[in-house]
Amino acid sequence: MYGLLGESQQSARFIERCRNEDLAGVTTTEVVGEVCHRLMLKEAMELGLIGRPHAASLKAKHKAILLTNDSLVVAACVGPDIRALASRDADFESIAELMVYSPSDLS
Repeated sequence: MYGLLGESQQSARFIERCRNEDLAGVTTTEVVGEVCHRLMLKEAMELGLIGRPHAASLKAKHKAILLTNDSLVVAACVGPDIRALASRDADFESIAELMVYSPSDLS
């Protein structure tokens, strides 16, 4: 999402490397759905239709071990022996079987 929107040059380079088949990029329908959801939320916020999440809801999210879609992403990785995951979501860092690569050029 961040590479497609021009928010992260690291993410854009990662996507380009996958397109050029320098890296094998794998995704799931859950990830595509999550990206679509976040893009719609971003657009709705930019149009002033909704506000940002409250701090309390963000704290509650971080107390959860894994959300449903996150657990499906982990299963999609661990099952076929995929050990590297590109994600900004820090929740994945608690999964010992995965090496999480996150863009460092986002604020």
